[in-house]
Amino acid sequence: MKLQSVIHMFMLRATEEVLRTYYSKVTHQQAQRRNWGALLEVLRIPILNCPSELMQLLEELQRRRNIAMYPGRE
Repeated sequence: MKLQSVIHMFMLRATEEVLRTYYSKVTHQQAQRRNWGALLEVLRIPILNCPSELMQLLEELQRRRNIAMYPGRE
């Protein structure tokens, strides 16, 4: 694995922890055993009123995370 990929992974893993904190604040539930995709699925529920720009950014970060975790699987 290239050093750049490793750096990206660490940055995106840190972002995942921020996502978990945001999820907990918005839903008032723990996010412990949910993966990134499951968190986003819940946050897309319209009644939660998550900003669409934020959701688009989180989806893009998830896509980049998957590329970094699984190179060559696009």
